[in-house]
Amino acid sequence: MLYPDQIGLVLNTLQRHQFPLVELQTNGTLIEKNVENLKRWRTLGLDLVCISIVSEDPATNNHLMGIKGVYNYTHAVHTLQEIGFSVRLNVTMTRQGLHTTGEFKQFMARCYHMKVDQVTLREVTKPNCCGPVAEWISHNNVEGFAKRLSLYIEWCGGTRLLELPHGGIIYDLNGQNVCIGNCLTGSTDPDSTRQIIYFPDGRIMYDWRFPGARIL
Repeated sequence: MLYPDQIGLVLNTLQRHQFPLVELQTNGTLIEKNVENLKRWRTLGLDLVCISIVSEDPATNNHLMGIKGVYNYTHAVHTLQEIGFSVRLNVTMTRQGLHTTGEFKQFMARCYHMKVDQVTLREVTKPNCCGPVAEWISHNNVEGFAKRLSLYIEWCGGTRLLELPHGGIIYDLNGQNVCIGNCLTGSTDPDSTRQIIYFPDGRIMYDWRFPGARIL
């Protein structure tokens, strides 16, 4: 939401194509400053807003995501719901954030209380490069926890609803929608492209991990 005019332009352009669902992903920090824009985007076809977080605790979430100032993702959720949006909370799991079944149980209780429509949890994925970010992820990834979390959900009586093409599994857990997904975007099936990525330098890619994954 750094460029609200651009979002409005995209939504106006998409209208004639009649996409059944349009969603926006954000860290949520600019939601309160864009209430009027969000109301307008709602009329232009935006249906769902996905807020990215890394911890159930708002203070821990802000620290790990480098968010400064006063911000609470739970308030952002409430604002979006008042406007009429469906809301998804998308959690990237690391050792410094949500990474235990106890924390998951507490987080799901919060989501149920807030009436969040969808929840997605996924392990952080190391980029195909070297540097501080890759090194941090190597020390803080929770490899294998997503699979264990799926088993835990089923042990708790969760019902498996859907299996997504890129490996995600959607459950109903006590009436709460929850998806155990992944950060990966690649597929060997040319008819199954998860996303098209537009980079600032003009490249159009289908996978953010590999420089050779270029369309144009």
